[in-house]
Amino acid sequence: IYKLLDPVTKEIRYIGQTINSLEFRLKGHLNDKRKNHKMNWIKSLNGIKPLIELIEIVSEDDSAEREKYWISFFKSQGLKLTNGTEGGEFCTRGSKLSEDVRKIISDKAKINSSGKA
Repeated sequence: IYKLLDPVTKEIRYIGQTINSLEFRLKGHLNDKRKNHKMNWIKSLNGIKPLIELIEIVSEDDSAEREKYWISFFKSQGLKLTNGTEGGEFCTRGSKLSEDVRKIISDKAKINSSGKA
C-alpha cells in the first residue's frame, strides 16, 4: 500500500496498492490519460512528479481491505485525497472474473480510452 504526496507541501493526496515497484507504479500514474480527480491534481503540479512512499506491505489477499482501511483512515484525519472511491474495487489478483464482470470492465476501459460510449 502506498501514498502519493504533493512534492511541495508533502500533503498525502492519493492512496493505492501495487504488486510492482513504487517507481514502476509512479510511472503508471504519470502516463495515465484518464480524466479524474487524481490526474487533474497530477497535471496541476506542472511537470513536477508527486512523491511516492510505502505505507504498508501486505499480502495480495489483504490488499483490497488494507487499501480501503488507509483511504478511510486518512480521510477521517481530514486529508483531501484524490481517490474517487473507497478502494479495492478492481483488485482482481488471484480471482476469476465472471464473463459479466469482464464485459463491464472492458466496456469501461473502451469508454475511458475513446471518451465515447
